[in-house]
Amino acid sequence: MTPAQVSTKTVQVINDLHAQGIDSYVVLLRHSARVVDTAENDAAQELTEEGEQGALAFGKALPAAARLCFHSSLINRCVETADLIKEGYLSAHNGAATTPTITSNALYASFAQDVAKMDKIAYAMMEKGEWAQFFRNWFNGEYPTEAIDPADQAAAGLLAFLIGLLDGETAVSHICVSHDWHLFLIKEYYLHLRPEDHEFIQFLEGVVIYEQDGRYYITNHQTDAIPLPVPVK
Repeated sequence: MTPAQVSTKTVQVINDLHAQGIDSYVVLLRHSARVVDTAENDAAQELTEEGEQGALAFGKALPAAARLCFHSSLINRCVETADLIKEGYLSAHNGAATTPTITSNALYASFAQDVAKMDKIAYAMMEKGEWAQFFRNWFNGEYPTEAIDPADQAAAGLLAFLIGLLDGETAVSHICVSHDWHLFLIKEYYLHLRPEDHEFIQFLEGVVIYEQDGRYYITNHQTDAIPLPVPVK
């Protein structure tokens, strides 16, 4: 499945929930297509023209929300993705209400104690065709905690951040633009989708969290909704 197809399916999940009357949700989304360079230049990598157009199209396809809030990793390609999604959304929904993009370390690398070291390990394994194994090593606790937090702890912290957004005002939805590492975490621990079976997180691929009938649920284009092990406040 191409990145564009996955992006379309992610938007379809959101639109399907909206059609069911779910008007408050949180989307954790990977940034749009970007230039791939080296570990040393990772933070500086920008969106490609295709990535810019993809983010605009994603925003145009979103359903009209009572209020849509945007959050992003500190890294520029994520901020740019969020801003372009918002631009596309506003162009399709005249008079819609949005907020300025809020950057958050929770959507960047709050779990990485040594970002440079982990980036070097990740890029080296990716070049050897061992991308899924990089994450399995992390999930199995094979990286030192001086470099990166235990994966289960990182997943729980990320989920708490996302649920915290959902616990805010009613009829408000949130688009959170982040990185593939964050999607791998959430998919492993809460959607039970392993990197060995789904090795790559596509650009603009996302998961959606929402509340219904007194429970939190998580879903994406690959699986039905699954209840989350978090009590509703």
